[in-house]
Amino acid sequence: MTDQSGNDMGMSGHMWKDGTGFMNGDGQDMQERMQEMMQEGKKYALFDQFSYANGSADGYFVAFRLNETTGTITDYSLKTEDGPVLIFESIGIADFAPADPEVHGAVMLFGNETIQIIVHDNPTGMYHVVANNTEATVSFKIAEGMNVTQISLGPGNEPSDQRNALMISNNDVEGIITTDDGSIVVETGLSGTYVNVTFVDDHAMFRAKPTFAHRHMHDEQAMLEAIVRNRMACEISLIVRNGSAMYDIMEYQHQFRMTVTQAEQNRITLQVSSEDHAGKVILMNMDRLTMETKNGQVTVKIDGKEVRASTNPLEVLYASGSSDEDAVYTVLQNADSSQLLVYVPSFSTHVLSIESLIPGAEIFGIAGIAAVIGAVVVVGSAATVLFIKRK
Repeated sequence: MTDQSGNDMGMSGHMWKDGTGFMNGDGQDMQERMQEMMQEGKKYALFDQFSYANGSADGYFVAFRLNETTGTITDYSLKTEDGPVLIFESIGIADFAPADPEVHGAVMLFGNETIQIIVHDNPTGMYHVVANNTEATVSFKIAEGMNVTQISLGPGNEPSDQRNALMISNNDVEGIITTDDGSIVVETGLSGTYVNVTFVDDHAMFRAKPTFAHRHMHDEQAMLEAIVRNRMACEISLIVRNGSAMYDIMEYQHQFRMTVTQAEQNRITLQVSSEDHAGKVILMNMDRLTMETKNGQVTVKIDGKEVRASTNPLEVLYASGSSDEDAVYTVLQNADSSQLLVYVPSFSTHVLSIESLIPGAEIFGIAGIAAVIGAVVVVGSAATVLFIKRK
């Protein structure tokens, strides 16, 4: 069973950087199975599916209005346990004429040959813009009551390659606007406060500290800082049930790619690659029915070599070194879910495998407790945007 996340299954003729994938292997009706999987993702606060009609996008975590002619988004809101919080009055791109929007699982896609936009209905409220072989300026109009703060993390554990980033926050929501190599300018006037991000052959994104999710906020704060420091390259949320799998991938570095190659209960295999050879951290969010991390014996391997475990997430987030022995992972336990952080010491292309063996399961063998996925269907795939990075 394999999944080609680079398949062109988004908008016709376009390759997308991140998105949602679905695998169906038990012969059940695909649409019915997808809906069941989406409900499971919602139940564990991992992701859900947008409802879109007549310019109105409404998800469990994110809601906004879309002008299909200009691609301008208005009233961009992130939902919390206390209700929706308006983050941006508008998000616009000058001279942008997108094709018709499409909804695939937990993502909404719209764009053209040079600019693509991906919005995720997940607790981070991720809004992602990718410019391929062109310059783009994204203008975020900040909602009244939201604060804009320059981020200066100062010296930290080396190596560090801090991104250009701003903090957007109020009492309910905290998030970042960031880009790899682009510029960020804040303009305040009578019409309001705008954050303008300009970049070429690069990407820009808004990503919030997760809301409506049962996670440790102290750890989430550290992860947000790790994204700003350009240490975390990718995040995936994944659900496996009865021979089917659904996932939502967010790639935080434009050179980075992730592919799900195997998804069984208590056994996940990923392929990760990057043109940037420096070590990076990968985050996985899973429920305990997908990966039993509390009562099971978790083993993480990179290219078949076992990775050292740690109980300290900061050790993983700020790990350094480029040898195999420098690889390290940790598991963060939540109520009914877990988060796995893995530091991969250096990059070209690697196979990352995670397996959990429940005590006593060896009597029956892994095949007896794993739902093996046969056929693969990728929907709104986490498809690759090809970049030509300027030297």
